[in-house]
Amino acid sequence: MKVKICGNKTPEDFRLVAEAGADFAGIILDVPKSPRSLSLNEAARVRKACTIRLVTVFLGATIEQIEAAHDALAPFAVQLHGREPVEVVERLKERLPCQVWKVLHQPAAGAAADESPLAERMAAYAAAGADVILLDTAASPDLRGGTGLTSDWDAARAAVEHSSTPVFLAGGLRPDNVAAAVTAVRPAGVDVASGVESSPGIKSPEAVRAFVMAARSAAGQ
Repeated sequence: MKVKICGNKTPEDFRLVAEAGADFAGIILDVPKSPRSLSLNEAARVRKACTIRLVTVFLGATIEQIEAAHDALAPFAVQLHGREPVEVVERLKERLPCQVWKVLHQPAAGAAADESPLAERMAAYAAAGADVILLDTAASPDLRGGTGLTSDWDAARAAVEHSSTPVFLAGGLRPDNVAAAVTAVRPAGVDVASGVESSPGIKSPEAVRAFVMAARSAAGQ
């Protein structure tokens, strides 16, 4: 069970997630509507405080922008959070010496799907070379990720069972429900941002520690 804490903005955030035992720390780059977003210059200033594996998160960035960020930050992985086609994953795998993670969005629990079946999308990105598929929640076609809403965990469990690529679960996870999510879905990892914050963009040390502990405990059962 791997744990990624995303949306880190300060050296204190990076020290906190490392001390809490997380495996990955995420930086969201140049997403203006996100309270967790940093510019590349800001990210470069705080990157040296990250002592665990760094994941840089992009939404609609060009390949050239992703390459420039890779050169500046040397992440363990780049994470594509938008509607990037499979060809972008293929090109990044050819051009970057790091992992490429692709986020796919499920509808919020109880909502109807507005995209092709999840299994088909997962298979296509896996074939393109994605190292991790990360399942997040879409509240609507225009609000994807950062919603605080959970998705259909039964569908996520089926996706995990049929995937040859590691699957991480995100979307509405918090210290008080991550154990249930891990038990229900059995993903390779979990990812959280807003669920461990005291206010948008501000990490809660107590919530970060509780989240990591609860995920690890559930994975061991």
